[in-house]
Amino acid sequence: MTTARSSFLVGPDLASGRVRVWGHRTSTKTEAFPLRRGLTQGQARRFPLHLRGGRGRAAFTLLEILLVIALIGMITGVFIVGAVSISDSKPPSSEEVFWQAVNGCRKQALLSGREVTLRFAKGGNEEPSALVATWEGGETRYPFGVAKTAAGGGAASAGSGGGGGGNNAASAANVAMVVCDFLTTQKGNSTILVGGALMETATLASVTFYGDGTCTPFRAQLRAGGSEPLVLDIDPWTCAQVLVKEEAR
Repeated sequence: MTTARSSFLVGPDLASGRVRVWGHRTSTKTEAFPLRRGLTQGQARRFPLHLRGGRGRAAFTLLEILLVIALIGMITGVFIVGAVSISDSKPPSSEEVFWQAVNGCRKQALLSGREVTLRFAKGGNEEPSALVATWEGGETRYPFGVAKTAAGGGAASAGSGGGGGGNNAASAANVAMVVCDFLTTQKGNSTILVGGALMETATLASVTFYGDGTCTPFRAQLRAGGSEPLVLDIDPWTCAQVLVKEEAR
């Protein structure tokens, strides 16, 4: 940067009678950058640009941007894992437990090529009610709740044995009274009115799943406490639920 120093002389002009200003440039000096007051050229070179009065702009580097993106990803992952763990901690409903048992039985029958029998087992003081799948050399329990310990009435998880099944723990208060009945496909042949709810009494002791992916034609009736029974129609070819129109129910 080039700077110029000038000197001025002010005095009267005797010829015109006015005040006149005389001035001339005395020296010039070239500076690499403007100096702050009190700093020499050598001292200023050792200072950062923003301390010397320069016009440099602070900006984010690529590394800083990548670190921020990685931090945001880590925080998002923590929130997602927390949300999944909260949703997994909710106890499954009786309908969810039933479909887990049906899918487990069908899978076991397809993999082994043998018949798998599914039956309902009533719960006692120490064990909740459950669906029990049995086949040659194995058994799996699908409990509708949690088992109570013999001492103190505490809660202990009702486990599952064998392969192809899982431990489906649920709240004892919500599912201790769950009852699952296997009904025939003939609707309305034998019904009774219990507690204001119409229930069918033509039940099957168990149902069978075959190695080709089919099963015994049946319907499932789930009862929980004093609520209205839930009846599910099962397709014997695919072991899936048959959707029924509201008018037909």
